[in-house]
Amino acid sequence: MYRAGAYQPAGFSARRIPSGRNGSLTTTISVIVPFLNEERYIRRCVDSLLACDYLGGCAEFIFIDNGSTDHGPRIVSEYPEVTLLTETRGKVYTARNTGIEAASGEVIAFTDADCVVGPRWLASVHDAIFTSGATFVMGAVGFPSPRSALLDIIEIYRNDHTRYVIENRIWNHLYGYTNNMAVRADVFERLGLLEELPIPGDTEIVHRCLRRDPETPIAFREDMWVDHLEIVNARILFRKQVDYGEFEIHLPEVRYKPRNCRRKSGAVAHSIRKNGFSIRKRILFRFGVVACNACFQAGQWRGRLRGAFRRLKGRPT
Repeated sequence: MYRAGAYQPAGFSARRIPSGRNGSLTTTISVIVPFLNEERYIRRCVDSLLACDYLGGCAEFIFIDNGSTDHGPRIVSEYPEVTLLTETRGKVYTARNTGIEAASGEVIAFTDADCVVGPRWLASVHDAIFTSGATFVMGAVGFPSPRSALLDIIEIYRNDHTRYVIENRIWNHLYGYTNNMAVRADVFERLGLLEELPIPGDTEIVHRCLRRDPETPIAFREDMWVDHLEIVNARILFRKQVDYGEFEIHLPEVRYKPRNCRRKSGAVAHSIRKNGFSIRKRILFRFGVVACNACFQAGQWRGRLRGAFRRLKGRPT
């Protein structure tokens, strides 16, 4: 399995991907990266994108400063290959919408400034959408090394879960995630921009499309890999799971649930069978899955309680 953390650092003599903004080439993929005070990671993010081996067409890179007070914008401005925009009116999805509106590509690819992408990331996006005909493509997400055995096994499960849900079309268990997702640009022309939510605008656009067309082709690509640099221990991951759970209740509509949808996806048993875990790893795996689910549910309850308190005080939710 390829790990994105092996990307070549700045100074590597990689072929620079030509920008489609010079008028001589048609942009096939527009990469949208919002950032807010990501000075610690952002250079590695840009370097990994520019080191991508992409022979399929032309790419542009649009970074949107969401109100940074550190040196992140200055770092991005050092790269002539990157378009730097500023959006301080709203949340991170407002910034992503600013990038979408500025994009000229046939495909909109998303990642985050605290991620590094693998060298085949753009090529994998291209293959999934232009060759295989997907409308959405989700990539594998890993955690940086060194890491604990618990994080290692949660990484395996999360990617197994996404692949299993997509390949078996268990849509009520599908999440979007804009740290590693790509979508045909005409989706936004047909359905409108991302909902400007605190977190789950990526999940919302996927399910908005599924409600309109349940046959929407969605793909998972393991070689479309990113490493999420911020997740260096399980405590950070569990805290994020609480946040995801809390903001799930902000979705304007529930996720798309087709007829005879499953209450449980079956991905846990599938992942255990697929990986042939030892007894020790199986116990650790079960603990990781239960802990992630418990944190997500705790976030949902926190969100409901906060909403109830706001309503009692007469404040808008």
